[in-house]
Amino acid sequence: MNTPPPGFEWDALFHRPDHYLLEFSGPQAVFVPMTRESYARSIFTDRQRIVPAHPSGRGVDLNRLLARFDAESIPSRPLRFIFHLAHGGSTLLSRALDCPGRSLVIREPFPLRQLAGEDLSAIPGTMDTALWEKRLRLVVALLGRRYSDSEAVIVKANVPVNFILPQLLATQEDARGILLYSGLRQYLVSVLKGPDHRRWVGNVIRQLEGGVKRIAALSSVRVAALAPPEAAACLWLAQMVQYVRILEAHDGMKSLDSDVFFEQPQATLQAIADFYGLELSHGELEDIVAGELFSRHAKLPGRSYDNAARKADMERHARENERDISEGLRWAERFLPDLDLPPVLPAAIIS
Repeated sequence: MNTPPPGFEWDALFHRPDHYLLEFSGPQAVFVPMTRESYARSIFTDRQRIVPAHPSGRGVDLNRLLARFDAESIPSRPLRFIFHLAHGGSTLLSRALDCPGRSLVIREPFPLRQLAGEDLSAIPGTMDTALWEKRLRLVVALLGRRYSDSEAVIVKANVPVNFILPQLLATQEDARGILLYSGLRQYLVSVLKGPDHRRWVGNVIRQLEGGVKRIAALSSVRVAALAPPEAAACLWLAQMVQYVRILEAHDGMKSLDSDVFFEQPQATLQAIADFYGLELSHGELEDIVAGELFSRHAKLPGRSYDNAARKADMERHARENERDISEGLRWAERFLPDLDLPPVLPAAIIS
């Protein structure tokens, strides 16, 4: 990653998205070259799955980068966010809102996940909070770069970021976001449907133990001892607590039930476009919903997959995993009275 990519210019770094901050790596910030097309091709933008415009990247000294960031007083431009619980349609939603000239969508930027991980794993009193916050402002400012002033930037975050929402949204006055969620049973069906998903939830809940422990009602949970159904239920509870809190604190956040999106995709996209300030006509949205995107798997575009196939899969997984789903529901019921979560999140973008 030491060979400079074509066209790397310090003067343009903070103003155009031609070089994307891929990750923090020790004392360096690693950038890769991107184009509008490569952003669209990148289903995710972490090291393993990003599709850069050129195979070479560049490591930049982080202290130098932060000093330049401070010296140039780079403002944080308004972002549009999609926050989600995982495995609930966020990739499809973000791809449907990716409209060249009007929106630039960045899916799951890894530096935000890194910062969330640092915050959640830090021993109280040991983290350099000022430096952490400066790096967060840097990431947000770099995400806000766009190809034209009229273009909105939509950032689809990932699960760990749900635990730093107050700090993230404090960097912006005019941020707007969607909190995409599923009901507990639906979430358990999605997360317990296969070995890979079960490994995923076990790994993630251990990474997020610090966030779980900050919730009083869950502070006694032994995260490392949780079986997959319990881990899935715990992860759902912890994230829903974050969502309830942020909806109470921020008028710019709206909730969205994933079932509503799957059953009413065009109406949902219209409501979000209006909320985000995207000028998308009825005809354009109709074409998006009737097009290839909604007939293919969002993460695996080579695979045919529509809402009917999704529902059939969910029904099958629900039958096959009924015992574990019931176990997860029973585990969650122990904590629900103290958490006082509403059955449906308030501030819905669409009923």
